[in-house]
Amino acid sequence: MDNGTIITCTGIKTGSVNVPPFQLKKGEYLCFHCPFPIDSDKGRDLIKIFTSRKRIKGVEVCEHISLAKDLEYQTYLGGLIYRKISVKDYLRKKIKLTDSEIETITVMEKISDGTLLPHLSLTKRILLSIEVNYTFSNAIIFTTIGVDPGGLNHIYKKISMKLEQGYSAMHFYGPVSPSRTCYFGGTCIECEISKE
Repeated sequence: MDNGTIITCTGIKTGSVNVPPFQLKKGEYLCFHCPFPIDSDKGRDLIKIFTSRKRIKGVEVCEHISLAKDLEYQTYLGGLIYRKISVKDYLRKKIKLTDSEIETITVMEKISDGTLLPHLSLTKRILLSIEVNYTFSNAIIFTTIGVDPGGLNHIYKKISMKLEQGYSAMHFYGPVSPSRTCYFGGTCIECEISKE
């Protein structure tokens, strides 16, 4: 990684979305204020660009960035039949973590044996997703939309700890985010929609 750079953007327009110039380096935090949800077509397009699944002139991704999204509740067996999956089975079968990695993460997140994924709160699922994605990447994209104020404190504490360890984070705020505060001395990136 050159000079600790994770991603550089010289300013882009993708569809109707304008993104100003920014750079993310090791141990840094950026928050993106967007007038659309992260799970909208516009949000998904930006995620693809920032995670290198879609190449666009003006964006250089120097190191792998992953999306710490909410975890799936069920595993489908076919048709309408599905079974609820435990956290450990999810991490082993879907994420392909080793037993040692699973043990480390579940102990850290205080998740007991046999806990089913649907029984975790939204906050707990996001915390788990953040920890899992930092297993594969030095930088993540995450959102806190739908998380209550108490849950936000837990998530920000986790991100703060990771930043101190040299990891990086990109926080996506949507149009209904309860706060527009940029934490950890981060830089705010205002994404706008063109009026055409």
